Amino acid sequence: MFIRSKFIAVLLGANGVGIYSQILNVSNLIVVLIPIGSVGITRFLSDFYEEGKIHQINYLLRRILAINIPLVLIIGSVFIIFSRTISELLYSNNEYWILILIFSISVPLGLFNVLIDIYLKSVRKISLYVRFVSINAIVSLILFIPLILIFKIEGVIASFFFTYLVGILVGYLILKRNSILPHLKIFEKLEPGVLKSVYKTGLIMVIIYIIQQLSNIVIRSLIANTLSILELGIYQSVYAISNNYFALFFTIMYTYSFPKFSTFKSSSEIIKETNETLKFLVMIYTPLIIIFFVFRVFFIRLLYSSDFIYAKELLFYQLLGDYFKMLSWVLAIWLIPNLKLKAWAFFDIIFFVNYFSIFYYLFFFTGLGILSISISYLISYAFHLVLNFIYIKKEIKFIMSKDNKLKVAVSAVTIALMFLIAQNSQLLAFITIVPVLTIWLLVSVKKSEMIELKSLVTGYFKQRS
Repeated sequence: MFIRSKFIAVLLGANGVGIYSQILNVSNLIVVLIPIGSVGITRFLSDFYEEGKIHQINYLLRRILAINIPLVLIIGSVFIIFSRTISELLYSNNEYWILILIFSISVPLGLFNVLIDIYLKSVRKISLYVRFVSINAIVSLILFIPLILIFKIEGVIASFFFTYLVGILVGYLILKRNSILPHLKIFEKLEPGVLKSVYKTGLIMVIIYIIQQLSNIVIRSLIANTLSILELGIYQSVYAISNNYFALFFTIMYTYSFPKFSTFKSSSEIIKETNETLKFLVMIYTPLIIIFFVFRVFFIRLLYSSDFIYAKELLFYQLLGDYFKMLSWVLAIWLIPNLKLKAWAFFDIIFFVNYFSIFYYLFFFTGLGILSISISYLISYAFHLVLNFIYIKKEIKFIMSKDNKLKVAVSAVTIALMFLIAQNSQLLAFITIVPVLTIWLLVSVKKSEMIELKSLVTGYFKQRS
C-alpha cells in the first residue's frame, strides 16, 4: 500500500490521488455491498468449521454465490451504462467516464476475491490468510508499477481488476494446496433460520456501510467541487494514513478477535477479552501515534511527496481521532458477533450523522476548509467512544481492569503532552520524545506485557494455522 500510494503521489500528484480516491471509495462501497451478509457469513462459517460441519459450509457458500453473482453483474452493467453520469456525480465533470468504465470490469471479480478473504478468516487459518494477503500484495504491486508507468491514471484504475484476479488465483492455490478448498457439489442443507440470520445481519450491515461510504463520497465531492481535486488529494493522503496504516492493527485484531467473540456465551468472557484487546491496542497505538505526529513531515514526504506537506496541519486532529476510534472500536467489537445489531447500527448512524453535520457546518460556515473534515472526525469519534462505553457498561456490566485504567490515563496524558509540544515546537518535540516515551513505558507497561505483546504479534499466526 505504501509503495502504491507513493507511486501515485509522485507520478500523478495530488490531483491524481484525488481522482483515484473517489474510485477507491466507490470500490469500498461495492465491497461492503457484496457479498450480502458478509458478517453473518463470517460468524456462521466460523461456527460450522469449529463444529466440523463442512457440508453446511459448502451449502452456505452455494447460496451466497447464487444470490451475489447476479447482483455483481447488475452493478457492473450499471457502471457501464451510466459511466458518464457517475463521473459527473463524483467529479462534477463527465470527462472521467472512461475510468468508471475501466473500473466496472473489475466488479464481478471483487465478489470472489472477498469471499476467499472471508473464508480464510472464518476457518481461522491465520498464517494462510497472512500468506494470501502478502503474496497478493506483492504480485499486484509488480503488475501495478508498469500499469501506472505506461497508462497513468487509467493504469491505476485497471489495477483493481488485476488485484482481484491475482487474489482469486492465489487464494485458490492456497486453499487447494492445504486441502481446505470447499467442494460445493457436496453439501447438506441448512435450517432456514440460519440463512435468515445471515441475510438479516447482511441487510443491516449493508445499510450502515452504504451510509458510511456515501458520507465519504459526498464529503469528498463537496471538497472537489468547492475547493479543488488538489485539496481532495491532500485530504485523501491523511485519510489513507488512518485507513491503511493505522487500521492495519484493527485488521489483525479483528481477524483474531471476531471469531473468538462469536464463541463466547457469558458476559465475563466478553469483558475479559475486551480488556485484553484494549491492553494490547493501547500499548501499540500510544507510541505509534506519537512517533508519527512528531515526525509527520518526514512521513508525509516518505509516503507521498512534498506536494502533500499541508497534510501535516490535518494530522493533529486526525491522529487524535484515530486514538478515540481505537478505544471506541475495542468497546464495540463484541456487538456484531453477539448479534447486538440494532445497537451497533444505531451508534454508527449517530456517528455518521454527527460526522457529516459537523463537517458541513465547519466547512461552509467557519472557513476552515479541509481542516473541517479532520476536526469532525475527532469530535465524532470522541462522542462515539462515550456512547459505546455507556452501552457496554449498562448491557454487560463492563468494568475496565485496574491496569487498563492506568494505561489509558497515562497514554492520554502522554499523547496530549507530545501533541501540544510538537504543534508548537518541532525541535523541542525531537528532544523530548525519547524521554517522554520512556517514562510512559516504565509507568504503564509491564515487562511481561511486552513479552506477551511480542508473542501475540509474531506467534499467534503459527498457533492458529
